[in-house]
Formats: sequence, structure tokens, C-alpha cells
Amino acid sequence: MLYFTVPDIQAAYDELRARGVDFVGAPHMIFRHPSGVEEWMAFFADPDDLPLALMCQVVPR
Repeated sequence: MLYFTVPDIQAAYDELRARGVDFVGAPHMIFRHPSGVEEWMAFFADPDDLPLALMCQVVPR
């Protein structure tokens, strides 16, 4: 699994979808650290069907 860390997961997801990338699902929170920081991911596959994901750490406001 290869993770691409992005500063804004929704913007990266929207841009890649506009370019034709097929995602398994929309960005979603997968983990909340004790500090409150959230880990968000959105999964997709490369042309060889190997798993990839966008990843973003979100500090709650």
C-alpha cells in the first residue's frame, strides 16, 4: 500500500476524480489520535490494480 499525504484530502480527491481516477469511496476518517488529530483516507488503485490511498491528518477546529 502506498499512501500519498496531501494537505487537503477533499480538494485532492475532487481533482483526481475530475481527471478520471476511480476511487473505492469518498474520503473518510479512519482513526482519531488521543490528541484529537484525525487520519482521513480515500482509496483507489493504480493501472495494475495495486492499492493506493490519499492520506491527510486533520486537526479539529
